[in-house]
Amino acid sequence: SGPTEVRALAKSFNTMADQVETTQQSQRDLVANVSHDLKTPLTSIQGFSQALLDGTASTPEAATHAIHVIHEEAERMRRLVDELLILARFDAGQSEMAREPVDLCPLLRGCIEKLTPQAQTVGVALELNVPNQLIITGDVDRLAQVFTNLLDNAIAHTPTQGKVMLAARQVEAATAKDRSGRAVEVRVTDTGKGIPAKELSRIFERFYQ
Repeated sequence: SGPTEVRALAKSFNTMADQVETTQQSQRDLVANVSHDLKTPLTSIQGFSQALLDGTASTPEAATHAIHVIHEEAERMRRLVDELLILARFDAGQSEMAREPVDLCPLLRGCIEKLTPQAQTVGVALELNVPNQLIITGDVDRLAQVFTNLLDNAIAHTPTQGKVMLAARQVEAATAKDRSGRAVEVRVTDTGKGIPAKELSRIFERFYQ
């Protein structure tokens, strides 16, 4: 209620305080999520390596199984660390998105093929509906990462005998920034229970699960 300059300063200070609180919460979420994600593979590695050390995995088959689990869980931890390093590089401004012609159709087919064994294991059918060609400008590696993550989440949250569908089409651009007046829409749909309405406003919050 004071002078204009004081009100502006107070508003700026409150905005800064909110940003600091958001950053601190993101850091807490990151620590919690990374700790959780690392705990499971570490527990498996410890358990199966102990079985090898104390002779519990006494048969060649049991030893091979233990070694296989240890290898898979170590690979899982490596992927997690790689993802964190990618995130850190983007935060530090050390990564740039490529801008090159990309045909989405073979990229999407590749994502489906890569995740088909995983879907079959849990009894989920994958469907793909794309035209012969959809050329966009983008970063092929980052795009593959986005669509793989979306499909992986859909498979994880779709019950057995369910279905996950991946479709792409060309549509009218929603922004004048696209000089061609056209854009591409990619849609991932599944027969799972969906995201609760109360969570929808938070799905793009960093580290939120």
